[in-house]
Parts: sequence; C-alpha cells; structure tokens
Amino acid sequence: MGQDSVAEAISRTLEKHSSSLDVLINNAGNIKKNRGILPAASDDMIDHFNVHCVGALRCTKAALPYLHNASRPVVVNISSRWGSISRTVSGQGGLIYAYQIAKCAQNMLSACLSQELRPENIRVFTVQPGRLKTSVAAADADIDPKDAAQRLFEWIDRVDDHPQFAFYDLMTGITIDW
Repeated sequence: MGQDSVAEAISRTLEKHSSSLDVLINNAGNIKKNRGILPAASDDMIDHFNVHCVGALRCTKAALPYLHNASRPVVVNISSRWGSISRTVSGQGGLIYAYQIAKCAQNMLSACLSQELRPENIRVFTVQPGRLKTSVAAADADIDPKDAAQRLFEWIDRVDDHPQFAFYDLMTGITIDW
C-alpha cells in the first residue's frame, strides 16, 4: 500500500468522525523466523522493513493533519524487545535478521519522529507490548494479547506520566535499552 492509498484510507475514515486524532497507534507486523545469516534473505529484509518501518512512516505522515488538530496528540509505535541493539549485543537476541533489523529501524524512526514532532506538541513513543501469545510467538510468550491491549490503553491514558521519549516495556513498566 503506497502513501497515497494510506492517506486516502486514513482521511476517509477520520473525516466521517472527526477533524482531529488524539492517538495514533502504529501496530503492524510480520515475522519470518529464519535464524542466522545463511537463511537470512534480502527479500525478507525488504518485506519486514516495509511493514515495520515504512508502514509506520506512511501512517504517521497521513495522520499528521489530524494530529495537528488534537489538543494532546500522541503517536505510539508498537515495537519489540527484539529491536533492541543492547539486547542483541548482550546475547539476548534471536538472530532473526529481518525482523530484528526492521524493528530496530522502526525504533530509529520513532526517535526521528519524536525529535521533529516534539516542537509541534506531538509526542511520539515506542512501546514493547510484552511477550504475546500469538501464532508466531517466541517460546517464552506468556501474555494474552487482550491483556496487553488493556495495558496499552491504560498506559496511553497516563501518557503524561511518561515525560520523555523512550522505549517502554508495558509489562514491566521500565524502559528497554536501545
């Protein structure tokens, strides 16, 4: 989906209901669990980057006019602990190249957006929702997605408690090292 079609879909949806958008949650993902360099495919890396990073960029750009009309706008990019360079360097990464690199790029996108949009009073955050029990979950997954969604809702409701840009872990309440 290109920028024009994303912008059209967002404007078509929002214009029916409001001229402003208080919260944008960029939550899209895919994963191919090819571990290590030999099974890492360049097409997988491009696909993952397009979904996790470019998709969040497209949605944020399309939503900007509506975010500008909100009184306290917030953008939340849903990331993953697997996007942390610090975790990977310390041996906690799964070496799933395409996914981890795409999530790391999404984290940098969040940092860039935060820097640029902060003077416009649009706050940007990166959130790790937890180890979700999904069809592609890691072996240590222990959180029902409904519980994570509820925690995200509560976290956003208390967004003023989070004064700085950081990589927040919803389940532990602490920040994750980049």
